[in-house]
Parts: sequence; C-alpha cells; structure tokens
Amino acid sequence: MCSTAWWLVREIQWPRYHLILHGYGLLVVERESLKGRVRIDGDGQWFVWQDGRPVRLPSPITRAYVQALMLKALLDRRVQQRGYFDQLELDVLVVVDDDCIAEWPTSGPLPEVCGREDVAQRVEQRVAQCRNTAMPGAPLSQSERRKLGDFLIVAHAPARRLSKERQ
Repeated sequence: MCSTAWWLVREIQWPRYHLILHGYGLLVVERESLKGRVRIDGDGQWFVWQDGRPVRLPSPITRAYVQALMLKALLDRRVQQRGYFDQLELDVLVVVDDDCIAEWPTSGPLPEVCGREDVAQRVEQRVAQCRNTAMPGAPLSQSERRKLGDFLIVAHAPARRLSKERQ
C-alpha cells in the first residue's frame, strides 16, 4: 500500500506483524486477536479473562517494541553509515479486534492500541506525531523507503525456513 506519507511492506510475512515505512521512521503494527474483556494496567500488564478469571498476557506493546528494535539492529548491521537508523523514529501500534472490550489504566487509553476500524486513522496520527518530533527534513525519501522495503523483502526469511537452515 503506498501513500505519500507512508508505505506498508506487505511482502514481509511476520505472523502477526506489519511494517510501515514513513519519512520519519518505522512503525511496527502488531495484530492481536483478543476477544472479550481485556484489562491493561498502568504498569503495562495485560490480562484476559478465561473462565471468569484474569490471566496474565505478555504485553503486545512490549513484543512489538522488541520486534522494532530487532529490525533496527538488523538494519544497523547492513549499512555502511553507522548510526544512520538512530535518527529514525521507531514506533509501534497494537491492533485488537473491534469487539474487544478494553479496560484502560487510570491514565486513560493508550496511544499504542486501537481497534481494527481505527488503524488507518491511528497510523496517520502516529506518523504525524513522528513528523512533529523528528529532526528537520525527512530522513527517508520516498525512493529510500522503496529501496529499504525492497531490501527487507529480499532479506526476509520466514521463521520456518530459518529453523530448517539451522539444523
């Protein structure tokens, strides 16, 4: 999907993730299939209800940030200009099912979480936020985003293929 503001790299097949490249950085989007009631505490803990009891769930926000940092580390190893990707914003968005009922922390809804029907609007908001906090001038031009996306598509190795190669 192309936009003047951002480009979705569709060909990379992470099981639950999408990558959006924009002029100011990278946005990792995690799809989290949660139905029913979910509680997110102020300390970042997530809970789902099973048989009427809360069960702790690893934080999808933390998981998405780990994926973003791993991607940045991969990119840092591949470029000649060390630290180039330090100037880019790394951001995440967790997308839950629209019928998911979220109990937010007392501080209110988290900007990193939205329902499926709000994804496009939230992506635009996150990119605008990055634009407002970024250094002057977009570090990634549209052609650089295309080259970066093409590189990631070629470099991508699904987990099944990697595990077979390691045997």
